[in-house]
Amino acid sequence: MKKNIFSGILLGVFCLVWVCAVALAILHATDFLYRFDIHFLDIPSQTGLSEEVLLQNYHAILQYLNPFCSAAFTLPDFPFSEQGAFHFQECKTLFTGVYVLGIICLGLSVLLLFFLKRKNKIHPAVFFSAAVTTVFLPLLLLSAIAINAEKSFTLFHQIFFRNNYWIFDINTDPVIQILPMDFFLHCGIFIGLCWILCAAILFVLGMKRKKQNRTSPFWQKSSKA
Repeated sequence: MKKNIFSGILLGVFCLVWVCAVALAILHATDFLYRFDIHFLDIPSQTGLSEEVLLQNYHAILQYLNPFCSAAFTLPDFPFSEQGAFHFQECKTLFTGVYVLGIICLGLSVLLLFFLKRKNKIHPAVFFSAAVTTVFLPLLLLSAIAINAEKSFTLFHQIFFRNNYWIFDINTDPVIQILPMDFFLHCGIFIGLCWILCAAILFVLGMKRKKQNRTSPFWQKSSKA
């Protein structure tokens, strides 16, 4: 049983990484959340900019953050400092790292399940412990955000960035106006919800596996033992 739980925890960790990469890719490839926040947070009235201008500059940021984009950082309607441009470069490196780790962990997830299947050892406990692992961090993350969103935002940047370039000066990097902290909060919530969805899927797989074991002929159960 301990081996099944360990395998499940390992699977859960792998899933956390590649699901995070998938969620980030969705946010990166689409603008649905930003379009929602334009109206929900009423960004035009706060910035004095039209929705068209907001989206044009947001799309420019997304395009630059694309790992396959080799163009220099530029914004159609905003000036920016060297420190601001360098921070977006760091974000691009972080995005690329998440995608690479996501691909690796997805491959490791498949290999782990293939290995367990080949050894005929995919016990329901594997999926259940993976589900618990996958849901634990999202709940911890969402709890921290709910307690103090601003402190969580600051801690995130202190962990992943080794400088203070992420603290934008509105006078030198006015683009920060169109990227309110609540937007990043909503991005974090979206990623957390994707993790919870993954945990739910793993739990359902565990229930199905448990049901299959109950309905398996006695000679198959004996061979598994």
